[in-house]
Amino acid sequence: MPMIPSDPTAPEASAQRARFRGNVRAGIPQRVGHFLRENEWFWAAVFLLLAFAMFTRQFRIQPPPSLPMGGVISRDIRAPFDLQIVDKVATDQKRAEARAKVLPVYDWDSGMADALAAQVSASFATARANREEFLNFLKATPERQKRQQAEEQFLQRLSDTLGGNLPRFALKQFQADGFSVELEQAVRDMLVQAERRKIYPDGDPIATDDAVVIQDIRRPGLGWTQKHPAASDIMSLDEAQRLPGAMAEQLLGIPGQLRGAVEEYVRSLIRPNLTFNSQATSQRQSAAAAQVAPLVVVVKKGQLILKAGEKADESAIQKIDAFQQASRAVINVPLLAALFFLLLLLLAFTFMYLKTYRKQHRPNLNLFVLVLQITAVFLVVAQAFHVLLLMAAEGGKVRWAEHPEHLMFLIPVAAGAILVTLLVDRHIAVVYTLLYSVLFGILMDFSFAMLLYCMLSCFTAIYAAAKLAQRTAQWKASLLVGVVNAALAAGVVVATAGAAVSGWKLMVVPACLGFLAAFPLSTMLVSSLLPLFESAFAILTEVRLLELSNMNHPILRRLAIDAPGTYNHSLMMANLSEAAANAIGANALFCRVACYYHDIGKMLYPSYFVENQQPGQNPHDKLQPRISALIVAAHVKEGQAIARQYGLPQAIIDVIPEHHGTRHISYFLDKALTMVDPEKESINESDFTYPGPRPQTREAAIVMLSDAVEAGSRVLKDPSHSRLKALISEMVERVVGENQLADCNLTFKDLAQVQDAFYHILLGVFSRRISYPGYTFDKEPDHDAARGPVALPPAKTGHP
Repeated sequence: MPMIPSDPTAPEASAQRARFRGNVRAGIPQRVGHFLRENEWFWAAVFLLLAFAMFTRQFRIQPPPSLPMGGVISRDIRAPFDLQIVDKVATDQKRAEARAKVLPVYDWDSGMADALAAQVSASFATARANREEFLNFLKATPERQKRQQAEEQFLQRLSDTLGGNLPRFALKQFQADGFSVELEQAVRDMLVQAERRKIYPDGDPIATDDAVVIQDIRRPGLGWTQKHPAASDIMSLDEAQRLPGAMAEQLLGIPGQLRGAVEEYVRSLIRPNLTFNSQATSQRQSAAAAQVAPLVVVVKKGQLILKAGEKADESAIQKIDAFQQASRAVINVPLLAALFFLLLLLLAFTFMYLKTYRKQHRPNLNLFVLVLQITAVFLVVAQAFHVLLLMAAEGGKVRWAEHPEHLMFLIPVAAGAILVTLLVDRHIAVVYTLLYSVLFGILMDFSFAMLLYCMLSCFTAIYAAAKLAQRTAQWKASLLVGVVNAALAAGVVVATAGAAVSGWKLMVVPACLGFLAAFPLSTMLVSSLLPLFESAFAILTEVRLLELSNMNHPILRRLAIDAPGTYNHSLMMANLSEAAANAIGANALFCRVACYYHDIGKMLYPSYFVENQQPGQNPHDKLQPRISALIVAAHVKEGQAIARQYGLPQAIIDVIPEHHGTRHISYFLDKALTMVDPEKESINESDFTYPGPRPQTREAAIVMLSDAVEAGSRVLKDPSHSRLKALISEMVERVVGENQLADCNLTFKDLAQVQDAFYHILLGVFSRRISYPGYTFDKEPDHDAARGPVALPPAKTGHP
């Protein structure tokens, strides 16, 4: 809150107050808010569009129900419309046959023989050079140990050079031969002769194939189909490694031991040159399968898909799935038209009833817009729960997932009824219930059982929430609704024959979900949405009033500290107004809260108001009556500004000016009249009048009367019963005589009851008690002209 100079007559104080109060203009946010609160046509159109968007699934042709494999249906399933269905089973079978006919593809490396021969030549050349180096070392080294070490190193290098993992005896034979050119040529010829064959790895199933496709990787584009591979030059690696044995026997010019070494060396160099190409084979299989056109079956409308009592096989499930997919694009025009007219009728009846009710009971609240908004919110909530629960049930293997319709009991259907009851009253909550229940039944696939469940749950919520006056009491109401929901859910399961099919244990899950929908889900939703709708529609609920009645509110705490006299005056007024409101059937809680905040504007300059002044300290003694009156009257606007700053409800803010109405500030008006010469100047009475308006409601009138009576009661020196009655009667008659109650509907009977209630409260406040023996605090002290007050004797201890 901005700091304001202590002297309200200073120029800077006036400017600061003007900035503090501000000019409340209807800007764009205010106009948008007013439009969203008042435009029935806009919200009716939004509601219709939302309903159509949510009920799209119901507009479509209803497909056959889903069935698991082997599931049994109790009624015949027939085609709802003509449909061409792709026979997936037959199509997959044909495509599998096409894939099976594709020949496997093998890659042949025709140049591997030459590559291996070149490798042998290079290895022999390196071996010759190493042998020459080794012999030279032996000639220069006579030590036996070094010669043996050199020989071992030479044999190891020789094994690495030849690359055949040869045994030691074979290396010795090659060393002894000296890696002659004849030996090299013999090895090359044997290796080339073996590698000219097509060698595949051991274990490859090519031998069992009737034909294969062979493509030469050395010559792209060259390929052919090889029939009967087992009867051609295609052999396994094991068979190819047996060839060097027969070839070695033909090397007549080579010693026997050396022939064995050559055979071992050639066998170790033979490699597969024919390998299976899985990628090329898969590509050919995919291309062959793609060329198979889908097999289409025409199912006529009304054709029998599955007979009652039969088990669902793969073909039936395929047809059911196809109809479910196709039904998404088939609009049920008759159902769409019927639903459209149903929504129009519901909106029309709702609008007519709420318009009449608004004129009689709620002129400042657009009930139609409020009900539509709350209905739309909870339809969206229901749809969200519906979608999420169905997704959770899909593929579920637990028992309750077999009946996804039972999960719908988790939807908090009663939350909207509780919210409307708290915001308005039970009559409007019944209207909301009838509208919402019908739409909820449609949303649940036109389920009459779910419609009744929703309606009865909402009626229970209205009964439980009708007398709620605290947010914590919502939990008690939710517990009652939860118990009723559990019973209703079990009843719906029994009525739909679910229990008869699956056993009584199946009712436990729906009953538990129904209880959870009310407690805690409904309570959580209501607690979250209630403040939003209170703020959007400026609704002052009993719950909000109880919050404002908390004496720890920041405004009230500051009022108690800065203006204690005004604070106590407000508390006394609250008691008077509450008793008067109860006497005539007005809103007693509102009157009490309005009294708490009616004079909060006095916090800015508390010393300028008599109830906060210290004896002998009156700043008005130094001011002109007109200035004093302006300062006093300013507390009304300043109180409204403070109330807006702290976000008080508009109904409370309205009482701040209305409790003074257009009454005169009589003390300063009388003072001004005694200070002016009527022949020379005149007084403008509007300077000594509160700006108003006059009380518009019975509650505001009660606050005005209690303010006058409470203030008057403080000046009574001897508040006897007769004087209290005379005071109350005079104050009420003066207010009535000033025509301050012309805009509210208080009757003379009401005024009599109000006066009687005031009298009983004041009688309790000013009740007399007997004197305390031995105490002198109730006596006037004696004064000595020279010494001042005479000291009182010490009081006696003890209690009367």
